[in-house]
Amino acid sequence: MSMNVRTSVIPDAEVIEPVELPLSQTTHKYGDVGGLKTALTECFRCLDLRFDSGHSIFDIPFDMGDDYDLDTNRMLPSRVINVPGSIMINAMRDAFADFKLWDRKFKDLFPARLSEVDPGSFSIPKVENRKTTLARFFTTCGGYVGSCIYNIQPGDEVFLLSGCNMPVILRRSTVCTDAYELQGGIYIPGLMKGEALAGDGALGDTFQTIRIC
Repeated sequence: MSMNVRTSVIPDAEVIEPVELPLSQTTHKYGDVGGLKTALTECFRCLDLRFDSGHSIFDIPFDMGDDYDLDTNRMLPSRVINVPGSIMINAMRDAFADFKLWDRKFKDLFPARLSEVDPGSFSIPKVENRKTTLARFFTTCGGYVGSCIYNIQPGDEVFLLSGCNMPVILRRSTVCTDAYELQGGIYIPGLMKGEALAGDGALGDTFQTIRIC
């Protein structure tokens, strides 16, 4: 079973331009904005981007730029700043700003301005390991968001392989005829617990035989 990856972005490198692939889903699978934020939060947790507080990454103002790090005594005098976390948030903000999430952009999910937010209403997450700095996010033609830690490209395909406990990305091979190359496992909220095989929105139960080289 498979679906195409439609768009991907890379926070620590260049933005990969969208490839125009047919959309089988004109909106996402997560119901509303809250559901979309929850799905993206699950992706962040999978990448070990976590908060000690009960705050969400979507509580952080989107215009929190370099001044936040360089002049923290003036802006947030009572806060202890997690510098690696704030650097990562800034890099993510810059790379993901215009990442399209169906009827909105990534930056639209955040408060717009630091000046309009109570300093106590957000915190900076911990970066627990290098996995976070390698993060890639993507959307699929079928309406899902996902994350991985390697270079994913528009047009790659998400497969559910028999006997494999997570979805994987396969890419059409350029060296082997009628075969795929395995790129790695991925995290997609809504496809991690067998949801694709049963219930509303199921992909069906027809498996195909493919060759991986």
